Amino acid sequence: LRLMEFLVGYQRVIIIDAITTRLQPEGTVSHFRLEEMPDLTAGHTTSTHDTSLQTALAMGQSMELELPDEVWVVGIEAWQVYDFSEKLTPPLEDAVPRATRRVLELLRNLEGPTL
Repeated sequence: LRLMEFLVGYQRVIIIDAITTRLQPEGTVSHFRLEEMPDLTAGHTTSTHDTSLQTALAMGQSMELELPDEVWVVGIEAWQVYDFSEKLTPPLEDAVPRATRRVLELLRNLEGPTL
């Protein structure tokens, strides 16, 4: 819910985060529209403070908040997303420059008066 609040007032957003699909090697960088991502709402039912971004955006839209029409995700495949550490695993550390280039490519392709 807190992330949704940060998105109010923007028309386009790029979110960079770790993802776990187990379909690609750790450190693989991918990008996709948020609506292409599975909505894992069913895994977030124990608390109103823990919800999926899709559900949070739908709630914000129902409250007529000005939320982005376009949300892109740049994901780095990580196999451990619930363990916290001050260091990235070597595959994730190696992926950061590739993820940065992907964000810059998206920005170039999405350029326009609303970005």
